[in-house]
Amino acid sequence: MKFLIDAQLSPALIKVFAARGHICLHTRDLPLQNQTSDRSINDLSLRESLILVTKDTDFYYSFLLHRRPYKLIFVSLGNMRLKETLSHFEKIIDPVLDQIAQHNMIEVTPSEINVLA
Repeated sequence: MKFLIDAQLSPALIKVFAARGHICLHTRDLPLQNQTSDRSINDLSLRESLILVTKDTDFYYSFLLHRRPYKLIFVSLGNMRLKETLSHFEKIIDPVLDQIAQHNMIEVTPSEINVLA
């Protein structure tokens, strides 16, 4: 699978996905970096079959209304410190990957992974 980490999340998350053999980019890797518009991110996600990992509710609503981006991992972890966020993702990455392979949108919370679509 291929993933795109959005600007609100640390590029350090790339390592968690890449460690499982997946291709992973961060918005900072794009030509306009973290200034890339939501529309451009959605277009890229659809064109390249990139699963977007984000905290941005705009993408959540975009997916519900327009089925854009391609697939979505919506992160609802609040204001966890980077170290805590990375530790949490390392613990749950396998179930996250299993769920997003089967579904189009999931939510990652501190206590569970919810299938949303």
